[in-house]
Amino acid sequence: MTACLSAGSLTVCPGAWAACTGPNSLEARIHAHPDAGAYAELGAWFFKNHEMECAAAAYRSGLKLAPGSARLTLDLAIAYRNTGMLDEAEQTLKQGLEAEPGSDALTAALVSIEYETNYAAATKLSEEIARQKPGDLEAQRIYLRTLVMLGDSERAVPLARK
Repeated sequence: MTACLSAGSLTVCPGAWAACTGPNSLEARIHAHPDAGAYAELGAWFFKNHEMECAAAAYRSGLKLAPGSARLTLDLAIAYRNTGMLDEAEQTLKQGLEAEPGSDALTAALVSIEYETNYAAATKLSEEIARQKPGDLEAQRIYLRTLVMLGDSERAVPLARK
């Protein structure tokens, strides 16, 4: 998929039969002034049109221009997840959390991905974040959700009451 990217625009994705070509207005914007926002819009357009590999390529291009962005990171991980590329989604989220360790959205997405592949890792991560952020309601909710999904009522019930 990285070969999908050319100087400022998307061309053809290897392994995909469709060309990664978005609406003329977005393509023109990217050719004139490639920025993370334009690539995010293009990724959203591809996503809306069910072209997940092209969406991932667009988000990846945007993330290269704005590497610290939690929102582009999250969009790319979702595109990877929707194409079945769970390892890439997990790696993207882990890198995003290294750059933005306080992001509840990235944490929730990573816990969700890990829950599909590794229950223990998902529980450990959500518990770790909940301990680091005891006053953060969203961090506690993520941990509670993980415990409920695991059926761990011994720890979930007291946390839910709290």
